[in-house]
Amino acid sequence: MPLVESYLDGPVGTLVMNYPERRNALGAVFISEFITGLHSLLRARARVVVVRALDGAGAWSAGHDISELAGGDPLAPDQPLPRLLREVEKCPVPILAMIDAGAYGGAVELALTCDLRVGSERASFTMPPARLALPYSAEGLARFIRVLGLATTQELFFTARTADAERSVRVGLLTYLVPSVELEVFTQQLAEKIARNSPRCIRALKASLRLLSEAAPLPTKNIEQINALRRHVLASHDYQEGLEAFRLKRRPVFEDI
Repeated sequence: MPLVESYLDGPVGTLVMNYPERRNALGAVFISEFITGLHSLLRARARVVVVRALDGAGAWSAGHDISELAGGDPLAPDQPLPRLLREVEKCPVPILAMIDAGAYGGAVELALTCDLRVGSERASFTMPPARLALPYSAEGLARFIRVLGLATTQELFFTARTADAERSVRVGLLTYLVPSVELEVFTQQLAEKIARNSPRCIRALKASLRLLSEAAPLPTKNIEQINALRRHVLASHDYQEGLEAFRLKRRPVFEDI
């Protein structure tokens, strides 16, 4: 059975994350199937794409598949997750995330890369990189700041606390908050409403908004400084300790500085 299923219902395409045994963890094979499914929906001329989890999966997505992390930089541009985010970001049609459970780590960024996020009272968002001593990428941090602002981004990353559905809709992690029993119908109706508009205009609007949001690119000097800071942490004891503690489900013991 595929880890990500895709189907088309009129102009609305749906990607169903179907990997409940790993809580839809974003591993290499899973990401490859996600991208393949997205491309197949675009070839089938979907005007809108909905990304959702299989009912009862236990999470919208658990984020990075920790079993595939063995040191190195999982957020380097050539790694699977950054590739997935680029594919979602450059998708010419709107993508709606339908969220009825928790999203963690890289899955939170995946949700933010989608154009709209519709969640239920069961939706939540957790950014745990500081628990793993994993310094986040410049591109990822810039995306969080663009969508949520600096203060909310700092709180999410510094504390690693979970934002519940009520807070998530207040700060912009969710666009809509609806009861779980209404979530699927609401999301489908929203997708159909978008699909009834001019697809040519919607594509132009999406591309224009993306270009405008990136109108002030981060200077190369700043990116180099951020990458140097990240390399320093990734080469430290803390990163290995964070991964090992996560695998063993214990509290990490980080070095003092």
